[in-house]
Amino acid sequence: MTDVGVRSLFEQLPGLQRFRLSDCAKVTGDVLKPTCEKAAAVNKANKERAKNNQPLERCPCELTHLELSHQPRMSVGAVTNLRELTSLRTLILSHCPLTDTGVKDLRRLHGLQHLDLSHCPKLTDKGIASLNKCGKNLMTGACKCACCVCV
Repeated sequence: MTDVGVRSLFEQLPGLQRFRLSDCAKVTGDVLKPTCEKAAAVNKANKERAKNNQPLERCPCELTHLELSHQPRMSVGAVTNLRELTSLRTLILSHCPLTDTGVKDLRRLHGLQHLDLSHCPKLTDKGIASLNKCGKNLMTGACKCACCVCV
């Protein structure tokens, strides 16, 4: 599967709630960028609507569970894009080349209940500590790097 195939799936299944993409070397870190950009536009519009007591627009992405494990091309930009997916409750990014810089934007996912960053060799204790500043009590597990759960 490639970025084109994944993007096509998201266009055809707008109500998709759970998506697992694991070990796909041809998929880049920007695979969800168009979906995240649409979500960002709706989120911004809804802030204005809420101020004016207008009905909120439905978000084009209703993902609650997203697994992007074993993605060798996962980038900092990809993680930054994910912050717009406000419906996410579970995010699995295990075995990805994530860095401390890349995980900082995960703090914006306020509804996140489960976050798996296990076996990310470039992620350090400092990166995990930055997640602990998100106002939630993230507990670090005993995985190779980190397995975090928002409580």
